[in-house]
Amino acid sequence: MAGIHRIFVSTDIPEILVGSETAFDVIERSSRAASDLATMADVLREFVEKVLPNGKTIVLLQPTSPLRTDKHIAQALDLYHTGEYEMVLTATETDKSVLKCGTLDGNRFVPVSKPEFCFSNRQELPEVYRPNGAVFVFDSKHFTVSGDGFPTQQLGIVKMSPEESHDIDTIEDFDRCETLFEQTRGK
Repeated sequence: MAGIHRIFVSTDIPEILVGSETAFDVIERSSRAASDLATMADVLREFVEKVLPNGKTIVLLQPTSPLRTDKHIAQALDLYHTGEYEMVLTATETDKSVLKCGTLDGNRFVPVSKPEFCFSNRQELPEVYRPNGAVFVFDSKHFTVSGDGFPTQQLGIVKMSPEESHDIDTIEDFDRCETLFEQTRGK
């Protein structure tokens, strides 16, 4: 699939852990990495320590972003292998007006981006993309060396449409993604 040679599934779900006669390796998550408070960085840190201590390219495909295609994965791998980026991720265009936003520090407004964007006409603002969680490509060695895990500099993106970028957080999201999947990939 898209140049990927080995597939791992990290889970604490017993029904998946039992399915050892599959085309992928199942890695059991610790209770710490399977908790509701665990971050993806926690899960990956545990995975890298158990499975990839010597460094390999990781292609992270989160099940909550199911509408990616082989094409997106291949594009991300191709871009990563240019050597220009520490990480390649998929992203979708989003509302530019976020550049006009800020956070509060007491009563002080702190722009999330360049202060001049707060006073620009929306049509003059640059395009804005948000990571959609569908594909991440990075080196496991960099992940373990970096204090925070994920690289934050030299990020490359593969653009995905809003229709391909739905995320599953609720049962309604699941139903919507299931319908979209059936419409785009046949029944």
